[in-house]
Amino acid sequence: MTHRSRGDAGRATPSTSRRRFLGGVAAGAGMVAGVAGGISLPEARAAAALPAGPPAGSFPSGVSSGLVGADSTVLWTQVASPTGADVDIAWEVATDSGFTDIVSGGDGVATAERDHTLKVAVGGLDANSWYYYRFRTDQAYSPIGRTRTAPGADSAPERLRLAFCSCQDFTAGWYTAWRGICNEDIDLVLFLGDYVYEGGGHGFRPNSAGESHTLEDYRRKYRMYKSDLDLQAAHANFPIVPIWDDHEVEDNYDRFVDPARRAAGYQAWFEQMPVFSPGGEDSSQIYRTLRWGSLAEFFLLDLRQYRDPEAPLLQFTLDPRNPMVVQGRSILGDAQKRWFLDAMVATDVTWRVVGNSVMILPWRLLDLDESELRRIVPRLPLNAGLYTNGDSWDGYQHERHEVLSALETGGVRDVVFLTGDVHSFWAGDVRSNFDSPSTQPLGAEFVGGSIASTFIDEFPDLVTWIQGVFRDAFKEVDYIDLENRGYGVLDVTPDTVTCDFRIVDTRAYDATPRTAARFVLDRGGSGMRRVPTA
Repeated sequence: MTHRSRGDAGRATPSTSRRRFLGGVAAGAGMVAGVAGGISLPEARAAAALPAGPPAGSFPSGVSSGLVGADSTVLWTQVASPTGADVDIAWEVATDSGFTDIVSGGDGVATAERDHTLKVAVGGLDANSWYYYRFRTDQAYSPIGRTRTAPGADSAPERLRLAFCSCQDFTAGWYTAWRGICNEDIDLVLFLGDYVYEGGGHGFRPNSAGESHTLEDYRRKYRMYKSDLDLQAAHANFPIVPIWDDHEVEDNYDRFVDPARRAAGYQAWFEQMPVFSPGGEDSSQIYRTLRWGSLAEFFLLDLRQYRDPEAPLLQFTLDPRNPMVVQGRSILGDAQKRWFLDAMVATDVTWRVVGNSVMILPWRLLDLDESELRRIVPRLPLNAGLYTNGDSWDGYQHERHEVLSALETGGVRDVVFLTGDVHSFWAGDVRSNFDSPSTQPLGAEFVGGSIASTFIDEFPDLVTWIQGVFRDAFKEVDYIDLENRGYGVLDVTPDTVTCDFRIVDTRAYDATPRTAARFVLDRGGSGMRRVPTA
C-alpha cells in the first residue's frame, strides 16, 4: 500500500526481542547514500556534535516513533537540506528488519516550514506487535527504527515494562543513561519533560546552539541535542511517549509567559516529537491518555501552560491567604482538571500511571499541622508547615488536596505517579492527606532522576548536606537521592508494580548503569515497600 504523508497500514507480526535487533544490525550513522536495504541503527555511543553541514538528503537526527494506540503509531525523521528546498521522503513499515515483509509505505514532503521534519501517522496495524520502519530520500536511507503498538483495549496483558526519564541538559554530561536504556528489555520510554534546555552557556559539553528565544533558536537546540548518538539509538529502539516541562520554553514559566516565545518553543517541540496534539493541528494540547489493555492506562499531564505563577520558595503556610495554599490557584487549569478527574475515575484498568512533570509529594521542612497550634490559629491551613518548592504541586496545595480527595472519593486506588523535574530520585506513598499516615494511600510516586541535569553541579558537598537535611525532615518521603543521575524502570503486572532506580556516571564516557534501589507496590495494598536488588 502507498500513502501520502499520513498513512494507513496493514498487518503486523509478533514481538522481536530488542537484543536480537541490536545484534543483527551493523553500526552506522545513517548518512550513507543509496544502500539497498537501508542503513541500520547507530551503536549506542555519545557524540558531542555531528560534523557541520551533513550531506543533502541525509538523516542527521536519526529516526523516532511514538506509541499512540493498539492499531497505530507515529513515525518521525528530519532530513538535511543545505539549500532549504523541500525534500521528498518515502517511508516503509515492515515486520522484519530486512524489510522482506513490508506491510505499509508511502511518501511525504519534509518542508522548510517544519524544519524539514516529517511525521507520519500509520494506522491499521495489529495490536501488541513490533514493527520496523525506515525513510528514504533520493540520496540516502535513514537508520532503521523499531516501534510497536499497544495491546487492544479489551485484552488482558500480563506485563508492561517501561523506562521513564527526564531532564537531559546536553551540557551537563554524557548521555550514558540513554545508552543504558538501549540495553533494557522494555516496551516504551516515557519522557517527562525538559528534553532541551533553553539557556545559553557552556558546561561539561559545549553549547553550540546558544540561548533560545525564537523558533530558529529552538530548532538549533533540538538539532544539537539530537546529534548525540546515544539519544538517537534509544529513539530508534523504542517508541517514546513524551510530555514537556518548563525548559522546552523557559525556566519555571506559567500561563503568563511571553506568548511569542511560548509559541516558538511549542512549535519546535511538536516538530521534533513523534506525537500529534489530540486537540488538532493548531492546538497546543498535550494532555491525553494511552491504554495498555486492561492492565494500565497512562494519564499524561501538562503542568505548565495552564498554571498560575509559581509560589515563592521557603514559605510558612500559616495563613490561608498564603499563595501556596490559597483557594483558586491552579496548576492544571479547569479543563484539564475536569478531564483528569473524570478519566481517572471512569477507567476500569488495574493500574493508573500518571505522567507527572513536577513532584506531587511535599517538600516540607517543618511540619506545623499540630493540634496545639491549631487551637491557637483556628484558620491554620491543612498540612501547614515550611515548604521549599513553590514550582511543584506544593505551590498549589488547595488544588492538590482537591484532586487527591476527589480520587479517593471516586474509589481510585493503585495510582503510580511518575515524575521528573528535580534531577534526583524520590519515592513515597501518595495520600489525600499527608498528615494522615494511617489512611490507605492512593498509590505511590517515583521520581526517576535525570538523564544528565545535576541537582547542584558546583558544590557536591552541599548536595550531600542538603540530602541529609531532606531525609531527616521530609517524613512523607521514603527515599531521596540527590547525588546521582539516571532513570527509572517500571515493571507492571496484574498484581504488582516494581520500580527500579538505575544510576549511572554521566561524566565517565564508558559508564554503565546499576540498580540503586527497588520498590514494590502491591495491588490494593497498604503502601510502597523497598526490597533488596540482589
